[in-house]
Amino acid sequence: VAASSEPQGGEDPALVIEALNPHLAWLAEDRRPSLNAHVLRGDLDAALAMLREEQRRYPKNISIARSVQVIERALIVRLNHKLEPHDRALSVVRPLVKVRETADAKKILDMVDGASTLEDVIRRSPLKRLETLATISELLTRGVLAAASLAVPARRDPRAEDSNPGRMQQPAPNPVRI
Repeated sequence: VAASSEPQGGEDPALVIEALNPHLAWLAEDRRPSLNAHVLRGDLDAALAMLREEQRRYPKNISIARSVQVIERALIVRLNHKLEPHDRALSVVRPLVKVRETADAKKILDMVDGASTLEDVIRRSPLKRLETLATISELLTRGVLAAASLAVPARRDPRAEDSNPGRMQQPAPNPVRI
């Protein structure tokens, strides 16, 4: 997922930092400003990379795992917002370039049949929700996938249309008789 220079979607940086703070006792004081700066800039990918690096160093630290979850939830909110509406049908419009093909992209592309909606693919995906959303977003951005609206245009009632617009309107008869 490409880093953003500004926060987007539903993740308010102040709320993300507020949710992170109870879980940051383990983080060295000199690293906190860097993490907060990433979040405030909306660069949640960098914040997540920083936290995952710490998680590799200290795999049993529950607070780090909770911090990762906070950032992942904010990224999911961002990607959900970016991909809305979810009732659009996905179709493959261009094959993947073999060099850039990933296992995640292959899994997503195997589920796209032209009739399944974005929500269908998200629900059926074997990947975690964040990986699914990020992969779909990347494939849409690269032009490998297209999302078409399934909205059916409203049918016009032919009785409501006047076939002779120059004709004077007759008042409707009064159905109530006294």
